[in-house]
Amino acid sequence: MRAALASPRAARPATTIVRALSTAPRAPRVADGETLDVLGASKLRVVQSKVGYRTGVDALALAWFARRSRGDVESFADRACDLGAGSSGAVGLAYALSGARPARATFVEAQRDSCERLRRSVETNARASDAFDVVLGDVVEDARALLDDRKMRRAFDVVLTNPPFFEATRGTPPKNKEKKGARFGILEDGGAATIHDFIGFAKEALREDGEFFVVYPSLGRARLLAAMVAAFGDDAVRATDVFDHEGASRPSLVFARATLRGYSGDAVETSCALYQEARVGEGKRAYVDSFEMFLQRVAQAGVVAQAGEECCNKLQ
Repeated sequence: MRAALASPRAARPATTIVRALSTAPRAPRVADGETLDVLGASKLRVVQSKVGYRTGVDALALAWFARRSRGDVESFADRACDLGAGSSGAVGLAYALSGARPARATFVEAQRDSCERLRRSVETNARASDAFDVVLGDVVEDARALLDDRKMRRAFDVVLTNPPFFEATRGTPPKNKEKKGARFGILEDGGAATIHDFIGFAKEALREDGEFFVVYPSLGRARLLAAMVAAFGDDAVRATDVFDHEGASRPSLVFARATLRGYSGDAVETSCALYQEARVGEGKRAYVDSFEMFLQRVAQAGVVAQAGEECCNKLQ
């Protein structure tokens, strides 16, 4: 496995880290102020900040939706890009590990501290045959360097993003730097990345027959779809409403997908659910069967050992 951490911007000293993993799993280094977490049935082990942004089920659900939408998991060896991967890289890892081997994925993260944790998360879950790149950069100031210098333009079969859900100009961003970036798109230099920036970058990074996948709060559905239609065209965008559980009265999220070629008579499910039942107390809930099967596939593909999970926090 090749994990490269590099920055495209001259103002950020470029660092390249190459580390070959043996087939024997090994625990990542976890520093003070960090935790090693197991992401539920996927068995992905990720390094996260105790006080920063924490990966939720929406990241794994987006990977599930993208893999279902792409079709037979055995027939694809997609090159994927996880845009705004955070410290876990959960979207890109789950998507890549659920497909054909060897997996190929690039993880892009704007915040330096998150990117360093991301590198360790990716290395911990990758198989020896996987080719994973971890890149420090944002979709605003670094966009041209990423697309051209790092050769990401028209490079990917799939671009996935779990972007900031809130606009920097609305609401009150938290003081924590990592949460500000993950939730509001506020960059380390004080600028901000909007949903338009993520969509615009994805459009340039996609191959001609590639697809873009995004998850967003249902309250922002209209804003998301308007931005996607403006970039890709009305016949090139499809949306699926996501309900927390079967029988829920209103959706909580929306999955959207887009392609440069457009969709012609393509059958797309208009809604789906994540859990079989509503939450009652603090008890664990069962995912819908297809989501559970996807997570099991990710777990089976990874090299993460079952031993040692008891010392990790677990996503329910």
